[in-house]
Amino acid sequence: MASSMQRLCRYGIRLLPAVSTSSQYLSRSFGVSSIKNASTYKAAVLQEFGQDLVMQDLKRKAIKQGQVRVAVHSCGVNASDLLMMENKYDQEFKLPFVPGFEICGEVIEIGEGVQNVAIGSRVIGINKETLGGFAEECVVSQQVIGVCGTEDKADLVRKKGAWSALKYNKKHILAKVNEVTNGKGVDIIFDAVGGDVFNDCLHCVAHEGSVIVAGFASRVIPHIETSQLLPKAVSLIGLSLTHYRDANNTVYRQVVEDVIDMHEMGLIKPHISALFKLEDCKSAFTFMTERMSTGKVVLEIQ
Repeated sequence: MASSMQRLCRYGIRLLPAVSTSSQYLSRSFGVSSIKNASTYKAAVLQEFGQDLVMQDLKRKAIKQGQVRVAVHSCGVNASDLLMMENKYDQEFKLPFVPGFEICGEVIEIGEGVQNVAIGSRVIGINKETLGGFAEECVVSQQVIGVCGTEDKADLVRKKGAWSALKYNKKHILAKVNEVTNGKGVDIIFDAVGGDVFNDCLHCVAHEGSVIVAGFASRVIPHIETSQLLPKAVSLIGLSLTHYRDANNTVYRQVVEDVIDMHEMGLIKPHISALFKLEDCKSAFTFMTERMSTGKVVLEIQ
């Protein structure tokens, strides 16, 4: 099993500032002394698609040149994880595997040739190719208008600073958008849902507006006629972080650094909807599938 599970978070990692900040999950000191010299580590493993994750002790594998071993402090839980575990994602993973691609942790071992990262460095990483975040450790290669499903979620978006937040209603969304924009429409729409929501977005866009497609959480990929873009001179833009990492890593890393800098300056604050222990990862997915999340769902691992 271990040989078929390459827990290599190839995305690359970003060093976090040494000085602590108000963010508990990006800046607090990680207690990892107990696993630095361990021969095994705990992980939530998917044995069969569509089944629950199983807690297992996995044998630690030697790191290769250019790699670092990271003690995972926390890992985000995403809709993409659900799709991967149900074999409905656009990339298929070989069973068994450890899900999780948004990690935050501390470097505990460094491979040959690694530069600019030291043992004890606090890092973050994102990787959708080989995953591995739902575990005590993984190996990493160095390298607004809100529309919500419920009024409670819309209220949360307003409190986070949105100019306006609307409860999604297919019959009334266009009228509501026109009401708050005085009939102008929206200049930029960011859609990570797809399906009917995407089609409704097209009706709400302003003249020379842009629709950014960032995902399909609804699991329904919309199809449109290009003629729908002509009347208002609408721009349709696809955005894939994974592709940017490979095609223009400089731009991607700069964007990540800018976001972290904004967080350190207090300009943005991630909203954590719920915290779960690694052993309770099933509850984390239940929390998401029952549409209870209002922000990031996180597994606390250390």
